[in-house]
Amino acid sequence: MRLLKTDFVYRNDPLVIAGASGCTLTERSGRKYIDLQASSGAAILGYDSSIMEMAALRAATLPSKPQFCESVTRLALTEKLDRMFRNASGCEGRIAYDLGGAQGIEHAIKVISAEKPNATCILAFDGAYHGRSLATSFLSSGSRYTSLPGPGLFKVVRLPVPALISASSGISLEEADEVCRQKVSLLFSDERYGVVGSTYALHSLVFEPILNVAGMHPFDESYISFVIEKIRSNGGHIIADEIFTGFYKDKGFLASASYSSMVDIVVISKGLTNGLAPLSVIWVNEESGLESAKPGLHSSTYINNEFSLCCALEVIERIELLNSNDLERPKSALEYIIGSLKRQDLVSMIHSNVGAIRFKNPDEVSDIYSRLMHTGAVGVVTASTGLAKDSIILHPALTLTDDEIEQAKEIMEVSLEEC
Repeated sequence: MRLLKTDFVYRNDPLVIAGASGCTLTERSGRKYIDLQASSGAAILGYDSSIMEMAALRAATLPSKPQFCESVTRLALTEKLDRMFRNASGCEGRIAYDLGGAQGIEHAIKVISAEKPNATCILAFDGAYHGRSLATSFLSSGSRYTSLPGPGLFKVVRLPVPALISASSGISLEEADEVCRQKVSLLFSDERYGVVGSTYALHSLVFEPILNVAGMHPFDESYISFVIEKIRSNGGHIIADEIFTGFYKDKGFLASASYSSMVDIVVISKGLTNGLAPLSVIWVNEESGLESAKPGLHSSTYINNEFSLCCALEVIERIELLNSNDLERPKSALEYIIGSLKRQDLVSMIHSNVGAIRFKNPDEVSDIYSRLMHTGAVGVVTASTGLAKDSIILHPALTLTDDEIEQAKEIMEVSLEEC
């Protein structure tokens, strides 16, 4: 193999996919796999080649343009996204575009840095994942991300997470919540904790409404509001990383909708183009006071390529045709599939359209993952992560069929019973 594999292959024996349809992948040998993680959360509408075909037809009539020329496609997409953000947040805002999730986070950081050039302290939660670019790696948790030499632009301070404290210490979530609030309060009252009195002025908090890579842990709204209020009262801004959770993973268009009036910038990606083309959106709340970001602050050759913009338009137009039952279909599927599992040693968590199954023996998870893929005539693909070795994570597409749901349930039942 001539692949260096630094870029995307995470497992020792990766599938080589030759085709896909619905929510089912086909390996080059012809074996089929039901995908319960929707291409890592990107393929929210399943594997539908007609999205790409329609986007290509739209883009084929439009030329590549100099960067000083505006695109009618971008204007049309911005109008739709503006309405979606306004409906979800109740706030007015402005929109910029970038290539992918990590680039979107860096773009958001630059928007704040334009307003506060001397602010270099960024807060992130334990268990967070915000990308693997040179800058965003240091916002993500785990030595695999932070071990490389970095740009030295920011001081990153970690915040505690009640769910992680509860799981590691055995105390209740209520007790863990109180412990975390005390630790956060100390950050802003005692300089030994690295924020107050620091020579690094407070820049921002970057957070995911649901900690995906850490094991699919949703934040309690009261706790995240407490943290946000502390940071805002100390001059920091708030960036909601909705790269994974945006686009109907949790209750609607945005997982942060219930406290979005407290958020200054939202970054979305993944589902925006159904995983077919690189694109991210940076939405800046008009009430944020971030007015220093001027045209030319940021640029990249391919940010506004017509094909990506047309993909996003096609995806949004299809989502607009879905009803509430369609948008909540993954939740119903997870309740049905996970509810059928008989093992007593697992703990299930379903939060809107995402879920996780946690096992008491983390060493067993890799074997279960393999059995799900290889035990039956059809395999099941789920998500796993090195930051949550006790968990199998599920976030299926909105378009999972009844047949795929039934097959996945049977395969999971057999695979877990045999372990």
